Amino acid sequence: MTDKGKVAPVALKSKTGKNQKMKPVDAVQAAEATIQKAIELILARHSEIDQAEAQSFVLQQFEFMNADANEVISAERIVQRYEAAIVHRIAGDSEIRDKLAKLIFRGLSGRPSHQSLQYFELQHAFQLATGKSLSQYAEDVVAIVNQLQEMGYIRWTKPGHRMPLIFQGIDFDEWSAKMKVEKDAASSVTYNVTGSNARINHQSTDMSTNVVLERSGIQDQLDALRRTIAATQLSGPERQSALDVVDAVDAQFASGAPKKSVVTALLGALPKIADIATIVGTVAAFVK
Repeated sequence: MTDKGKVAPVALKSKTGKNQKMKPVDAVQAAEATIQKAIELILARHSEIDQAEAQSFVLQQFEFMNADANEVISAERIVQRYEAAIVHRIAGDSEIRDKLAKLIFRGLSGRPSHQSLQYFELQHAFQLATGKSLSQYAEDVVAIVNQLQEMGYIRWTKPGHRMPLIFQGIDFDEWSAKMKVEKDAASSVTYNVTGSNARINHQSTDMSTNVVLERSGIQDQLDALRRTIAATQLSGPERQSALDVVDAVDAQFASGAPKKSVVTALLGALPKIADIATIVGTVAAFVK
């Protein structure tokens, strides 16, 4: 098809799965109609895009939106995403891609090389880390996994119409070494402070009150909690979800002013396993 006013039909082989009370055939037809309408609207409004590019974008967005149970899919919503993507391409969002890379690394490093990191796991981890829906960043997901695959850090497959599966790549060990160096460098700045109430004002005016935390003690407990979770018989997704909760608790203490209500809620989300519960009680005691 070359005429922008007449779009060739797109065949969709999978169901939408969006809690619709339709027959399977009706659901597929509704999905195809939404996709066709979105392509037509993009081509009508944006002369800079050709049909192949519009079709690729719409299909990609449809799949990512369909994987998010909270999304309401419509042609207009897909067009809005295309227009937001134009702005996004110009402005860029390296921060989001950096977060995605870290989450992918964290998800893969905690499992055997033959075991994949599935999209729903990445989606859950991203939601916990940022409070945002990953489906809003479909292009960033594709961009970062392509970049990491080109570097040999990961490999990803997309069988049929399912979401991608991400595996460790042939050079994943190099990525691990690089991440360790970066982590060591980030923690290499040392401030020698004596006294439990001592403090440093770094590039700031002192208008604060002291918050005294035995940081090394809480860090030991959080590390023990991570090891205990890793040693449990939890499933991969359950284990990763629990580790993400620990990371969120760690971030609260790292801020210097952990909120008791937040820490308590996070700890309450951890699996009710005896060994974990024992450490959870100790961690909770660090919050006044």
